[in-house]
Amino acid sequence: MASLGSFLLMATLVVSAYAIASSIAGARRGSRSLVESGVGAFYLASALMTVASAVIVRAFVTNDYTIKYVQHYSDIAQPLFYKITSYWGGLDGSIMFWVFLLSVFGAVAVRVNRERHRDLIPYVVAVVSLVELFFLFVMVLHRDPFATFLTEAPVDGRGLNPLLQNPYMVIHPPALYVGFVGMTIPYAFGMAALVTGQLDDSWLRAVRRWTMISWLFLSFGLVLGM
Repeated sequence: MASLGSFLLMATLVVSAYAIASSIAGARRGSRSLVESGVGAFYLASALMTVASAVIVRAFVTNDYTIKYVQHYSDIAQPLFYKITSYWGGLDGSIMFWVFLLSVFGAVAVRVNRERHRDLIPYVVAVVSLVELFFLFVMVLHRDPFATFLTEAPVDGRGLNPLLQNPYMVIHPPALYVGFVGMTIPYAFGMAALVTGQLDDSWLRAVRRWTMISWLFLSFGLVLGM
């Protein structure tokens, strides 16, 4: 399962890079086939990250201590609820969770606005994929959540930090992540509007709901953090 997880992250990195290149090339050349190919790759990246997230959650639930990240943030006696939420208990998993949320949010935003803002979509895909690519690069080279022990794996884990074994602290990080990640969508549309020169207020209407929801979750996450 660790090898599968690492492969999925590497595959997502390659697919995201392709989504950037195909979308920009399609927009510059006026090729709908290239743009559609980039959008398809964008959706594929979301699917790959969903499967990778399922793999790491399964590793926590089944106590797979051959994976270092699972061993560092879980143990056999830990309740199932905290085993699942250990997904974002450390830096490696938090980065992965961030990319997962971004890929899903990006796919939804593109799907909803694909026809209404056809000229903007290639650049929206490129910007969101570029953000994903950065975090995927960090994971693949430096913070792989699927890294395994070179020697024999421990029989038990270290357990999640007791300070994080609290319902409010479980909800706090995802709320902040949803807020931060959600703000990437308005940013991507803003950059797309600048590139295409479509500076009317149509793109603002498209991202108004994203901005308000993201602001709400950021506020909620900060209150829980207090």
